[in-house]
Amino acid sequence: MRKWIIALSLILLLALPAHAGQTLNTVIPATSLTKSSSEATATISTRGMKRMTVFFDYTQNGTCTFDITMDVSYDGTNWLDANFFDYTSSAVPTWQATEQITTDTWYYLYWENELAVPYVRIHTIGNTWTAGSTATITVYTVIER
Repeated sequence: MRKWIIALSLILLLALPAHAGQTLNTVIPATSLTKSSSEATATISTRGMKRMTVFFDYTQNGTCTFDITMDVSYDGTNWLDANFFDYTSSAVPTWQATEQITTDTWYYLYWENELAVPYVRIHTIGNTWTAGSTATITVYTVIER
């Protein structure tokens, strides 16, 4: 009888769902941006990743706007444009290639590794500036494996 209880216990343990781990990272530390230096980029290894949420903390002094884009790569060198889900701009998520940030805000996007690519690049670039404007951007990721 004891062997049956142990065997049943092992079967039940094996049948329990495995919880995926989440990894939280700062992929672009607080970076000051100006008109002459208006880009910030981070490359993220997505091997074994199921989902990723990317958070952008953006503050500005003056008037400037930024575009957020995402690229994918098979080797970390050759990059192709990729789309992501935008949950911030509307109640219904939209599949898009670019998001423009125009005011102090937190923004986030969501990406699933349906393409099974090993590398993703997060790219922010300033596109309009008034004289003397500056901005600070910090980018965080939450990756579920």
